[in-house]
Amino acid sequence: MLLSPVKKILVNMCGIVKKTVFTTKYMDRKIDIYYILC
Repeated sequence: MLLSPVKKILVNMCGIVKKTVFTTKYMDRKIDIYYILC
């Protein structure tokens, strides 16, 4: 089964936990968001 390059990248990244940190507009504290691809 042939996979497109984009799909290969998505499959390779599958299961990696990423962390996003951002500051809300109305609060000074930072919020950590963890999300798992796939």
